[in-house]
Amino acid sequence: MSDTAVLLPLPEAFSSHHWDIGQGSGSCDPVKRVLEVPLDEHDGARFVRNHELAHALITPRHYVGKQCKKYEITPDALQVCEDLRVHLFLRSKGIDRPGSLTEEQANGLADFYKANPRQLTAALVASLHTDDYDRIMAGIRTSCGDAAAAFLRNCADMIHQRMHGARNLF
Repeated sequence: MSDTAVLLPLPEAFSSHHWDIGQGSGSCDPVKRVLEVPLDEHDGARFVRNHELAHALITPRHYVGKQCKKYEITPDALQVCEDLRVHLFLRSKGIDRPGSLTEEQANGLADFYKANPRQLTAALVASLHTDDYDRIMAGIRTSCGDAAAAFLRNCADMIHQRMHGARNLF
């Protein structure tokens, strides 16, 4: 990190409660009010800080297990849909969403999950409305071919349409 100070997220700006903020790859616990974000200066780190701050603002303050039981979904499915909801929120506010994956990381993700289309679709849905989506799709085309990429894109689009049509999305 250079001498330039990185602005830490300030969830207290919209919450009357104290939040603990620490160094991390990116996570938000809205129940315990803990935010862990990268403190680097690059665009990917800024994106993660914005993403986690949006979680702090709009993610329900309920335990994940309770939500999953209520909606009869897995924790992974809940996280993927919540990430999509956060990206839709950031887009609605005009906040830049460059993503955080390099081309090499996106290609590695596609290679890693190519034997599991469900997980690969989840990665696509979670990256919708970010530049990561384009990088992951390019990796899928390279790793799995155009037909698989079209199929997975259609799966992600179907989930996106269901989410985007939800009432009270934010």
